[in-house]
Amino acid sequence: MPTFTIITPSYQQGNFIRQTIDSVLSQSYKDFEYWIIDGGSTDRTKYILTSYGKRIHWVSEKDQGQAEAINKGLLKAKGDIVAWLNSDDFYEPGTLQKVSDYFRANPQIDFIFGDMNFVDRDGKNPQKCDYLSDFSLPRLLKYCYICQPSAFFRRSVIDGVGLLNAKYTYAFDYDYWLRIGQLMPRKIARVQLGVLANLRTYETRKTEAGLIPMRREVIGIMLSHGYWYAPAILESAYLILKSKLFNR
Repeated sequence: MPTFTIITPSYQQGNFIRQTIDSVLSQSYKDFEYWIIDGGSTDRTKYILTSYGKRIHWVSEKDQGQAEAINKGLLKAKGDIVAWLNSDDFYEPGTLQKVSDYFRANPQIDFIFGDMNFVDRDGKNPQKCDYLSDFSLPRLLKYCYICQPSAFFRRSVIDGVGLLNAKYTYAFDYDYWLRIGQLMPRKIARVQLGVLANLRTYETRKTEAGLIPMRREVIGIMLSHGYWYAPAILESAYLILKSKLFNR
């Protein structure tokens, strides 16, 4: 039976992180290690982490951001299958069992992504992500259709691709998917196992609050991978210019 390493990067998420942790610890599949890499939070986070005792592994220290925190977890990973789950997102019951079964039945696949719900600040009113697509590298170069909380990969992927590029603040996952796709396009699969995870959306979430900087990163990532997809880049450039002209 494959083992898992789940990594949660965290900073000042005391309002949400308990639901995240509980969604991992309550999985019926128990063969996993769980690392929370906290960036030195000053809210309730460390109190919450302490309350779980030895059921989780965690560190709390200053870092250079979310990507560096995830990288710390990747370097600690001992599981056969690896994933990261942000500190305001949460898994559906049975997710790890479904993912384990899939990898066992498909040894030729090293990276999977599946269905995900968007939920509100309270973790309610789920709306299924509707932009998923079967894997295609040319399509991935046009837009990111991989829902990060529903992505899982074998630890061997880290050996081949390396760690996240920590120079990115918002779109490091998109860059990582592209690197994986370029290295092993035939070892990636979109899976249909039901909803695997939930992504919380709210105004102060990093990606919502930083939409324009994220767009800049996406343009840079596309170009760094030698690709120029005019519609996506022009749309991003338009939004960046609009924000400067109208200060929003």
